[in-house]
Amino acid sequence: MSKRATLEDIKRIDKEMLTCEDLAPYFGCDPQDIRVQARKDPGALGVPCIVIGTRVKFPKAGVVNYCEAALFLKDPRRTYA
Repeated sequence: MSKRATLEDIKRIDKEMLTCEDLAPYFGCDPQDIRVQARKDPGALGVPCIVIGTRVKFPKAGVVNYCEAALFLKDPRRTYA
């Protein structure tokens, strides 16, 4: 598996819809695990996702918003630019 990604790495991805491969380094898991979870119970992922057949996509804005909110809840003093 590649190095762990940060939220800033996710923000720098130059596309509006992300794939499981894009998010796996951030979540620290295998892309296939994300696909399986998205098909089985997309609400359990926490981040918004779209499942069309075997394809799973994530709106980048929704992922970033969710992750920033989670980081804020963890440390309310944190600021975002």
